[in-house]
Amino acid sequence: MNEITTVASDEAVAIARILANDHVADIVEALNREPRETATELLCEVTFERLVEIFD
Repeated sequence: MNEITTVASDEAVAIARILANDHVADIVEALNREPRETATELLCEVTFERLVEIFD
């Protein structure tokens, strides 16, 4: 069976890097620019420890 691999857009890659490495204020700023659904999906992929930092 053939599987289709989805390639992330440049913006998605940039946001993933921000979520993983940047200062919490930068993360909040990036998430605020996204639609609510997108921000929710991104936050679902973040580790619990990082979520605590973001929401603290």
